Amino acid sequence: MSEDFTYLENLILNRKVVRNYKKIEFDPEKLKNISKFSVKIPTAGFSRGIEILQVTNKQNIKNIAEHFNELEYIKKGKPKWISNSVCLFFILLNENAYHQRYESPDKIKSVSSKDWDIPYWYVDAGAAMMNCMLLIEEQELKSGFMGLHNTDRDGIHKILNIPNTYKIIGMISHLGPQLGVADGIALSHVLRKQSKLTAVFSGEGGTSEGDFHEALNIASVWNLPVLFCIENNGYGLSTPTNEQYNCKNIADRGNGYGME
Repeated sequence: MSEDFTYLENLILNRKVVRNYKKIEFDPEKLKNISKFSVKIPTAGFSRGIEILQVTNKQNIKNIAEHFNELEYIKKGKPKWISNSVCLFFILLNENAYHQRYESPDKIKSVSSKDWDIPYWYVDAGAAMMNCMLLIEEQELKSGFMGLHNTDRDGIHKILNIPNTYKIIGMISHLGPQLGVADGIALSHVLRKQSKLTAVFSGEGGTSEGDFHEALNIASVWNLPVLFCIENNGYGLSTPTNEQYNCKNIADRGNGYGME
């Protein structure tokens, strides 16, 4: 551990999203409490609409890998990913838990959760996911994340017997479409004359997508109050950063749009 950084700073600094796992001997008990502690996040009042499902059964992991079409991934010359995992963590969201909470008598003066300009259940889900990945890192293990936007979610529900009241969600996208959405949120604040800042997050892989460049250009030209937070994981899927951009720092990509 570097003495120049705190324990948490070192943990975040060393965390990398990976797509290929090496088989090692480890104590499964190390993963026992990860799900429990990952959901220790701000939630909707006294309710909790976020759960984490931990899958260690080898046959279930194999079935899930097949459902995600891992074979097609391998045919492209990529190594096994999901089927090589010793454990899978599914972030589950029950949106109705938030709505039920904000329909309670003591919340009568609060803004209805159905009228929120930002759905905070997704904020909680993202926080739970990051907690999960950091706790895995703390055990000196590595993790990767895969969204379900191109996957038959019903099939996963059936494999794992997940109640229909819960959605299986993906919070971090390497494609960057959420960056343009942040521009729209910031614009709404400007039009309403609200002194608010919109923060949006993506991995460095998202900066190689057109959505990223369009979002930066609009934010700069319209002078929108947007903070673009990019986490450099070192790899966008399997592509290293030196094959993604040719500047010293990833923040330099904003220079072309007159951004600091």
